Amino acid sequence: MKNYFFLLLFCLNINFIFSQGLIKQWDYRYGGIGSEFSCKPVITNDNGFLIGCTSESDSSGDKTANAIGLEDYWVIKLNHLGLIQWEKTYRGDAGDALFCIMQTEDNGFLLAGGSNSGIGYDKSQPEWGFG
Repeated sequence: MKNYFFLLLFCLNINFIFSQGLIKQWDYRYGGIGSEFSCKPVITNDNGFLIGCTSESDSSGDKTANAIGLEDYWVIKLNHLGLIQWEKTYRGDAGDALFCIMQTEDNGFLLAGGSNSGIGYDKSQPEWGFG
């Protein structure tokens, strides 16, 4: 009986918490005039946010660099209020798609993705052929 009471009390507390609803802190849009997709948000050590996307936009809106090739990596660092602290585009001469982003222990950032680009622009390694 004791275990059931604890479970019921736990469920009632969770239900109370979720019934209060979430309170929106801020609401912004980020991007350029083209498409940004597959965006990955990360909470940073300074209580801000890092958002990494695959972008097809040229310099417009919040994006300051023109696209090169089909898609590029686009990374935005936001403070805790959602205001942009910096943004950076990483590009090659063809399609580059961002898959994953994370903050490292030394407060740097690690980006991982795919690329059909050769050496040039921000890319220092050649494309590896498939098949």
